[in-house]
Amino acid sequence: MTAITETKIEGAAAEAVINVASTAALRPLLLAAAKDHAWAWLDQTARFTGGVLIALGALAAANWPGLSFLAAFSAIGALLYVANMADVERYRDGVLFLVPAIFVWVLLAWANSSPVAVGLTLFTHVFLAFFAAFANVTGTLRQLRLWSLLLGFSLTLLSYFVINHL
Repeated sequence: MTAITETKIEGAAAEAVINVASTAALRPLLLAAAKDHAWAWLDQTARFTGGVLIALGALAAANWPGLSFLAAFSAIGALLYVANMADVERYRDGVLFLVPAIFVWVLLAWANSSPVAVGLTLFTHVFLAFFAAFANVTGTLRQLRLWSLLLGFSLTLLSYFVINHL
């Protein structure tokens, strides 16, 4: 046995010294983790806000467009998912991006002037962006950390659609 294993500390005061020492040693680690968490939260919030502002700017620049413009934006978003598949590392992630893209394109080809169809495709973009922002998916959009921006963008388009077309 070594001196460390043979040493006994007795009494409540000695245990308090050990607890204070371990807390003091962990405090910088806890503060660093809290700082990283706060920066990550601020970064994601800023990206989401940027997506909202970009969407509002696009809607204002298009003079608050109608249904066909929103259908075109939805189709472009689906094209973005296909482009994102260039860097996926898992088969699951490829399916995750390809199926919604095909769904959006088929639905818009079938009924691009239907408010329900366009609304469903916009909701598909919101759902996929929300899932991908919090799940561990691979691809270019994950590497560029753009899922939160796309979530804000898609949610703003969906909100505009609901307010003006339903």
